[in-house]
Amino acid sequence: MGLPALGLLPVLAVLSGANALHAAEPATVSFYECLRCAKAPVVDGKLDDPCWQSLPAMDQFYQYWTPVAKPPPLKTAARLCFDDRGLYMGLTLYEDRLDQIKAKITSRDAPDLWQDDCVEIMLDPTNGGTGYYKFTTNSLATRYDEKTTNMVMDSGWNVEGWQVKTSRGNDAWYIELSLPWSDLDRKPREGDIWSFDLVRYGYCSGAFKGVTWALGGSYANPSRFGHLGFGRFAPWTDAALAHVAKTLAKTKGDRFRMLLPGLVLTHDRGRWQRQGLKEWVQVALKLPDQELQQAGTATAGLSESDVKARLDKSVAELTTKLSELHTQAAAGDLSPGVAALAFDQLATLRRQLADVKWEAKLWALVAEE
Repeated sequence: MGLPALGLLPVLAVLSGANALHAAEPATVSFYECLRCAKAPVVDGKLDDPCWQSLPAMDQFYQYWTPVAKPPPLKTAARLCFDDRGLYMGLTLYEDRLDQIKAKITSRDAPDLWQDDCVEIMLDPTNGGTGYYKFTTNSLATRYDEKTTNMVMDSGWNVEGWQVKTSRGNDAWYIELSLPWSDLDRKPREGDIWSFDLVRYGYCSGAFKGVTWALGGSYANPSRFGHLGFGRFAPWTDAALAHVAKTLAKTKGDRFRMLLPGLVLTHDRGRWQRQGLKEWVQVALKLPDQELQQAGTATAGLSESDVKARLDKSVAELTTKLSELHTQAAAGDLSPGVAALAFDQLATLRRQLADVKWEAKLWALVAEE
């Protein structure tokens, strides 16, 4: 007994469309307002300077080496500021097993420094997506720097102006770093935008773990770096948005989305859309709610069988996942990072619901033959 070919065509067409759900979304782009500091911090590794207390946190990190938003295995936060002399960074690297931090490399420019618990800081002032300056350091304040041009790495490139100090607390270790503009042979003006990524490697669990501030960003993929905006860009005037769109177009094209504290800015083919962060997630939940009902209706129409039992179980599991995402969206302190993860989970959930729905419909058609 076979299913008529004409009856199968609409099922295959919709399944194909369901697989394209995630691909149709604008790229998620990280953006941080790097504010000017009235007084530069003292680089001693303690992060107790007044400037660190007032700056916004860069804490929206993702699992490393994947283009899909996945929860970060290492909790990390950074704060950045600048003045006429250089860029300053204060990093908090949370760790429950501080005594197991891997810290063996002490030699300047050791190529295996990345095999210690460390961070990589990458800057591309040109926003070209094919080159950058990279600065790596570990908990011993060991330094490594390199320059990549047109995706060709030069590990012999060295600058000596940048300084690093580190310290340890009860549940985290800290990095304080200053990078003079003279090391980069250029200085940003107020309103400039540079490509940037911050990557962290950790080995305390006995296996490699990594996080990146820019989703999909890495030393091998500078076109996916996030962006530092020097100065204040909020409240995001039309002029500021036009400047961002023009700058990011080099690497992000004309469709991208920036998740900011309390705000989502989506650029789509020359137009900007503003949404509240919570509103954006809640709107995204509406379609899965409808699709869950459709999947449940499709499985309810099946005769009792092992197939129906399996599909009913899938619907129950997806119902639980969707309920958890509703709870996250209702949280009063919804962060951009949590929102981004929830949005990607919704895309996966929608594909799974489509699979359940159309498999149930397929079995229903087979049963009619």
